Amino acid sequence: MNEVPDAETLDAIVTEAAAPYEGIDIAMLPTWWQEAIAEFEAHGLHPFQPARLLDGELMYVVRQRLEDTHDVSIDIVGRNVTPGDEWEIRLDGEAIGTAGHRRTATGYSVFELTSQEFERMVKMAI
Repeated sequence: MNEVPDAETLDAIVTEAAAPYEGIDIAMLPTWWQEAIAEFEAHGLHPFQPARLLDGELMYVVRQRLEDTHDVSIDIVGRNVTPGDEWEIRLDGEAIGTAGHRRTATGYSVFELTSQEFERMVKMAI
């Protein structure tokens, strides 16, 4: 399965920090999401929640759509970063820009740009 959950399901996952998947059929989530949940659990980490952009769009979904549409590879890299540091955005291994990064109270990452800004950055670099 590769479809993103509907808005109501996403809201339920996001607002319940301690047990975000309580009452959610994990088998209905996309495969990449299920694998991330399992990996986080295996390492004793807080429950996985996918990174988002400022407008609430899932970074994975926006990135995957751009990669598939333009036959490119996009990476968002934060090495030796501290809270508030910029993360580098790379297109086919080349830096094309940066984005601020923060963690929410419920533990997921937010990149400090909208999906439109992210898409524009990538398209201008292609």
